[in-house]
Amino acid sequence: MCTLFGFDDWEREDAQEEASRWRIRKGKQKESPRNKLVKGLMQEEDDEPLEEMEQFAMLQMDPALEYLTEKRRKQRQLGGHPQSPIARCYPRPRYRGGDTTSLYRQHFRDSYITMANWRQGGSMLRIHRHPVITSDSGVVTSLALDSDWIVVGLASSNIHVFSARTGVLARTLVGHDLGVWCVALVSKGGWMDRKSGGEKSVNGDGTRRNSTGNATDAEPSSSSSTIPPPDDGDDGEWTRRGAGIAAHTQQRRRRSMRSLHTDFRGMDISGSVSVTNTARMPIPSAEGLDRHLPPALRTALGLDGEGEGEGSDSGDDNGRRSGVFSEDAALGNNEDEDATPDAGKRSDANFTSQGWGQPNALVVSGGCDKMVRVWDIKSGRCIYVLAGHTSTTRCIRVLHNRPVAVSGSRDGTLRVWDIQRGSCLRVLRGHQDSVRCLDVCGNIVVSGSYDTTCRVWNADTGACVHVLTGHFHQIYSVAFDGVRIASGGLDTTVRLWDVKTGECLAILNGHTALVCQLQLSSTILATGGSDGRVITFSLESPYDIRHRIAAHDSSVTSLQFDKNFLVTGGNDGRVRLYEIETAAYIRDLSEPSESVWKVGYSKDICAVMCRRAGKTVMEIWSMRPRDDQ
Repeated sequence: MCTLFGFDDWEREDAQEEASRWRIRKGKQKESPRNKLVKGLMQEEDDEPLEEMEQFAMLQMDPALEYLTEKRRKQRQLGGHPQSPIARCYPRPRYRGGDTTSLYRQHFRDSYITMANWRQGGSMLRIHRHPVITSDSGVVTSLALDSDWIVVGLASSNIHVFSARTGVLARTLVGHDLGVWCVALVSKGGWMDRKSGGEKSVNGDGTRRNSTGNATDAEPSSSSSTIPPPDDGDDGEWTRRGAGIAAHTQQRRRRSMRSLHTDFRGMDISGSVSVTNTARMPIPSAEGLDRHLPPALRTALGLDGEGEGEGSDSGDDNGRRSGVFSEDAALGNNEDEDATPDAGKRSDANFTSQGWGQPNALVVSGGCDKMVRVWDIKSGRCIYVLAGHTSTTRCIRVLHNRPVAVSGSRDGTLRVWDIQRGSCLRVLRGHQDSVRCLDVCGNIVVSGSYDTTCRVWNADTGACVHVLTGHFHQIYSVAFDGVRIASGGLDTTVRLWDVKTGECLAILNGHTALVCQLQLSSTILATGGSDGRVITFSLESPYDIRHRIAAHDSSVTSLQFDKNFLVTGGNDGRVRLYEIETAAYIRDLSEPSESVWKVGYSKDICAVMCRRAGKTVMEIWSMRPRDDQ
């Protein structure tokens, strides 16, 4: 009968099981041993203190993780290993996505174990020891990591790429002629942020120029870095305009791009351009180096859809193009003529940015050879060698969901690069000395220099929005969260600035030496200095000191925190873990060494770069639940 009505085996088993439960409730049948076993296991799980475990649910579950978690839970309920006698007697029911309570219970349990491993456990995935040829060749100068890769830059001009899952050395990127000073990691996937492309250029008389340079009537654009999206009832609609654009709007865009390419054909627009002229400068994406790339590298950059022609209407339902640089957004050719860019996402503490839809993870690096290089991690090949700086490239950041990188150099300039097309978009001039540090949030860039000033830039227009003066000595560190700017330097003070007005909000004292480490959150500012101290400040007026921590006997070389922990590394060879709320010492995360250069961590991975026994040691720790937990 079941076969005639189209029931398969698992549907028939479910129907029989449901009928058995009905008979048991009515008292007409005894409960089977299998049902007793499953009921006992579920009752045992119900006794878990979920209220105490909810605070550890910090990892977001995706559908694949939900499926695997449910699969393991079903196997445990039915006898553990699939080949155990009980599992053979009682086959596992087919998962159909019904009850999700147990999935989140397992999720909470895994998160609880992860937190416990941070406090008193963890497992060493790999430890890599490299001999040091000269005293400086083995120094780790930069570190970037995400959930897939760990990228390490060395003074020996090499870049090591490790798997964050296994700790295995996957690639060594060779190409820089001199030491590497900075690296930035671009995660694969993501989506193209078409709305944060740039502001319209404004003339001195208050009129606004369109993409062809003609003046149009418009209000002057605001210099504020935090402009909310339009209130249209859908928080995400303002970033998903491309899908519903009318045909005449698409034709206008195509005509605009054709005229731009015609007007500037044959011109050398890849060189240096002063800030005062960048408003009239088109985005030279069509004049980049991408036309010389082999198909494999074009695919790695997300350029494999370029054959559809200019102004192509291709794209997903949300109007997010995966891989094609948004020329319309960069030129301001959005259908909403009065739209202005939002401050966007703040930068990541691990020097990682979200991709723009490209299939491969990328690395952007700079160093003493004055070149900026773009690498494909999957193949290990160098995609672009971008020349322009006349001195050491000291710092690099990549904007989230956009193929735009910003580099700072000892030549006193910042350069904005299109790392998908391989071209220099603009040069930001203004600093009178070396650019030591920079941070980004959305399309706003903050740079700190040895000329004792910080500058706030708009990466899309090249305009210098504010010049922040007040420090008496060189600036070594900046942090920016879209609302406030923190800067620290050789004068031992930390200054807080309002990004909208450029005013100094507070001068924070407490250090007795150079302030070289900074990190901002919405409520806390953490600072680390050459005096070995780590100080946390409240970001609510009057900006009081929350905690003073005598973390190290020498300079603090690394500092990072999240909502649970604070991790520090120092020249005294220690890596220490503290509670962020109470500043209570928890434990040392690694064995003592001669010196710790860099420490970085994510939710369940930690990378320690140090010198031990005369060798460069790279430790990769996992805090994930082990099979025996």
